[in-house]
Amino acid sequence: RSSGRELSTFETVDVEDMAQWVLSAEPMTVVDARDEHEWVAGHVPGAVHMYVPDVPHRAGEIPREAPVAVHCASGYRAGIAASLLEQAGLTRIIHVNGEFSDWDRLHLAESVPT
Repeated sequence: RSSGRELSTFETVDVEDMAQWVLSAEPMTVVDARDEHEWVAGHVPGAVHMYVPDVPHRAGEIPREAPVAVHCASGYRAGIAASLLEQAGLTRIIHVNGEFSDWDRLHLAESVPT
């Protein structure tokens, strides 16, 4: 039975594809959907920290002019966050499906001193 909802239409890419975009310096907002503990341990420079439960309330903080790439530790929470952003009206969403350790391996993450 159909739920009456439209299927999500955002793009899904892996971390390597996302790395090329980040390194190209094209305008983009990177949303980190991990929890506070994970964020403090290290994150992508310039990323916006928006833990999944906060996304519906904070979606308005994200600029709509540029694409929004959403990532987490493994890709699962990023998919949920991407769906929530889409429900909030954002249209240029990229779901980054991959492990955060891949960002680190590609030297795209920074560790934050505690």
